[in-house]
Amino acid sequence: MFTKRILGVLVGCIVLSTATGVAAWDGKRKGFILGGGIGPGMTSFTQKVEYGAASKTSPLENKFGLQTDFKIGGAPTDLIQIYYTNKVSWFGIENIYGNDVIIASGLSAVGVSYYSQPESPSSFFSGGLGFSSWAVPEEEANTWIGFGFYAGVGYEFARYWNVEFDLVWGNPSEEEAGLKATTNAFTYSLMINVLGY
Repeated sequence: MFTKRILGVLVGCIVLSTATGVAAWDGKRKGFILGGGIGPGMTSFTQKVEYGAASKTSPLENKFGLQTDFKIGGAPTDLIQIYYTNKVSWFGIENIYGNDVIIASGLSAVGVSYYSQPESPSSFFSGGLGFSSWAVPEEEANTWIGFGFYAGVGYEFARYWNVEFDLVWGNPSEEEAGLKATTNAFTYSLMINVLGY
């Protein structure tokens, strides 16, 4: 069901971008957009386990890691972009068995960016709502899913290139046999992005 929703968002973004009637890769923000970014960041999280009326919350942990972002969508004007974004924080933790594992704390969302100028250089604000996730990619464990959002501010210093600071929040959970586990995660990231338009 989650995959169908993401596919629906992708199709919607593609339809939006083709509906603008503007050729892609013409150097104007209006039209189809595609890009990605990478940079450092920190994820702060707690985890809560509930079983019946009993619950236990872990202490706050802070982990530095690598942040990645992927965007695809369209821009109805040179100032507004609407897109699907997938933001992921990659960092290592020690699991309950004492093994070091890589965590992918992500957000798949519909995002909007508003630019102050129709051409670079330009500041911009962005934000979006979607589904947060918590996964261990190297293991076959279930991916936890929940609500999430992000807010960001950035600066396009040259055509196609920008730097962006994001705050991402997610609340993914997993429930099985009466046991519910939930992660409450905030990620602060600073990324260099390339965005073709």
